[in-house]
Amino acid sequence: MPEDVLKTLGRRIQTTRKDCGFTQDELSAASGVSVRHIAKIEKGVMNPSFEILIQLVSVLGISLDSLVESVSPEDAVDPFVHADFLRFGAGNFHFL
Repeated sequence: MPEDVLKTLGRRIQTTRKDCGFTQDELSAASGVSVRHIAKIEKGVMNPSFEILIQLVSVLGISLDSLVESVSPEDAVDPFVHADFLRFGAGNFHFL
């Protein structure tokens, strides 16, 4: 994932965490994600797994799509054009 995308994701997680009134320690305790991992994600130096993102958004009370939505409409990916790259089955995503 490009560095600027990771930094944007990290800023969004940090902003949401602070808006919810959580410290990194509190988010860690509630989500089961280590403080160190949260700090690295917020700094944009670590690419979080899908599982980690789900853990964080469930505690923060936001949807995953609101966290990763494109910054501008020009950056949006048309899901119908790119749907053939993914196969969905049994709750898993597979790149074809």
